[in-house]
Amino acid sequence: MRMNALDKRIDKRRGLAHLRRALCTSGRYGEAHSGRLIVAARSAACALFIAALTLAPVAQAQQTPYTPRRPSQTRALQQREAPTTQRREERQAARQDRPTRAPAPTQKRPSYTGAGVTGGGARASAQGGGKSFEVIKTHPIDYPEVSDEGKKILKLQAENMEIQNFLGQLSLTTGWTIMITQEVKGTVTAWLSNISVSDALKVLEINGYYYEKDGNILYVSTQDEYFLREYGKLMREELVVEHADLQDIQQVLGTLQSEAGRLISDPRTGKLVVIDTKDNIEYMKQVLESLDVKLEPKAFELKYAQAEDLLDDVEPILSERGSAQFDPRTNQILVTDIAERVKRIETMIAKLDVETA
Repeated sequence: MRMNALDKRIDKRRGLAHLRRALCTSGRYGEAHSGRLIVAARSAACALFIAALTLAPVAQAQQTPYTPRRPSQTRALQQREAPTTQRREERQAARQDRPTRAPAPTQKRPSYTGAGVTGGGARASAQGGGKSFEVIKTHPIDYPEVSDEGKKILKLQAENMEIQNFLGQLSLTTGWTIMITQEVKGTVTAWLSNISVSDALKVLEINGYYYEKDGNILYVSTQDEYFLREYGKLMREELVVEHADLQDIQQVLGTLQSEAGRLISDPRTGKLVVIDTKDNIEYMKQVLESLDVKLEPKAFELKYAQAEDLLDDVEPILSERGSAQFDPRTNQILVTDIAERVKRIETMIAKLDVETA
């Protein structure tokens, strides 16, 4: 009877509050599950259960009062919820907008300034490799006379033919044994008709190959191999820099090295040790002789013109190592330069320092 009365008083549309009140009144407690009420225990347990459900949210609300979010917190929450790709793009944009520190300016050493004075504690430096300067390739190539014994090539068409195939055809025609180096590669193009074998060998000459014949054997190599074999022997020599700056001279001569050459400088002794071919070393000597020139100081005292006015005409004549300045007290121009430039400046000053009407 009590369960029937309890079932009649429960209305699902009244909500949880009516359900709690009905459970306390009946001395039972229950749990709603799939529209059914399951009676589980006595009224004491019912009271504790309902009190916990009712008072827990209230206590929590009293302990943590509501505080509205600041705009910055809202933006931070939105950024965390943004997609990963969007955040990555925002970070990249921020880095681009960030000001960057300009690199410290580097002071370049002027070319050929000073008189070659080197400070203490300098270390020896070496320079090698890079783009080669091959003076040996300026030598003419002397191709030996080859006796073809009257043999002729009646017809041979070689259009972009591999050089090995071309030499193979030549061997079949002449009966020679032909030996080539590993560097003999590439193609040749030639249309030969009723030509002697010695004239046919000119195809090798114009395509950068060298040949020589010993008995019945024809040896074929490249022209570069010929230059190295005849003129590429390395030798060692010391060059002394007396007046110019040692590092500047090393930089210039370093561009004149062969592929196998080496250039070693020692600022303590003012010497350059060159290891290279004979032709390259001789060329370096000529360049050093033109650059390592003693500077001559000379003072020009002006009678009519003003030294400050003529200084603008003197400066364009100076070499890269030269310098000029004027002394307003004595009306003089002080020039320090190589002898040839000093002579030109002297001639110019003589023409300009004249009395005007």
